[in-house]
Amino acid sequence: MPGKIYDKNSSKFLTAFNQLEKFLRDQLEDKTLGFSEMVGKWNDLGYLSHNYYRDLVQFARLRNAIVHDYARGKVIAEPSDYAVKRIRQLCQDVCRPKRLHELFNKKIITAGIQDKISEVLSLFWQHKISQIPVVENGKIINVLNTNTISWWFSATHPDNFQVAPIGEVLSYMEHQRNFALLSENAKFPEAVKLFRESYSKVNRGWFMDAILITTNGQPELPIKGIIVLEDLVDHLI
Repeated sequence: MPGKIYDKNSSKFLTAFNQLEKFLRDQLEDKTLGFSEMVGKWNDLGYLSHNYYRDLVQFARLRNAIVHDYARGKVIAEPSDYAVKRIRQLCQDVCRPKRLHELFNKKIITAGIQDKISEVLSLFWQHKISQIPVVENGKIINVLNTNTISWWFSATHPDNFQVAPIGEVLSYMEHQRNFALLSENAKFPEAVKLFRESYSKVNRGWFMDAILITTNGQPELPIKGIIVLEDLVDHLI
């Protein structure tokens, strides 16, 4: 019936909120924690982006205001359309996150370890990229970026740098093997978690270059996709 409380935004909001609460409780297997505490633990585990964490904590306060007199059919805080849309999106992303192949499936440019620097620089310019997976014998061995080329050039001052092979340049990487691998069936929060962990490691203080997506998370080709910092910046700040 129109006008009843279950037709209002408060009812729609609480439906999505309760789904989120049940999901977190099932995952954490702790019946004693309140919603905000569960959100904090899920965030500490690395599965929430910072903006998701912030919004969920705010929505916990809104939920408390809604349910104050909800049982008697009175609502002292009716959520906006935006709040309903946002809590439903959070519910979808947290409880049923997309897999990486749904989000980052694209053709990936690679370079061989014997390829010349001039060829790689041309690829950087042509495809507007700043890093490229390096492969050898059908396997991923590293990720080369423009910073490494700059370090190598500054250190060696080569007479004819254009013919130098990538293998010679890789030894000048500032951070060796600064990448991770994930299966194409991994879920999006796992990628966010890996990037956050790469920064928070003791005495580190920088993010990895990339996550490379393969069929089963192993270094064998083909590469199904790549995730770089720019792809996740909204989830890391």
